[in-house]
Amino acid sequence: SGMLERIEHDDLVEAIQSVLLTFDERDQIIIQLYYFEELTLKEISEIVNITESRISQIHKSVIRRIKEAVGGR
Repeated sequence: SGMLERIEHDDLVEAIQSVLLTFDERDQIIIQLYYFEELTLKEISEIVNITESRISQIHKSVIRRIKEAVGGR
């Protein structure tokens, strides 16, 4: 998470929100639980009923898109 910490928090939140719009609703919920509610992958997996490894994959793809979104300006 080192890279994300160096980005201005407001820019990051803005970028996350714009990137989130490109994801389906379930993935958006996962990311919101992870970032804004700060739940663990285990807790999220119980809420949305998806395996932790799948959530981890979704999370990685989200991070990649957020980095692209933030880096692209």
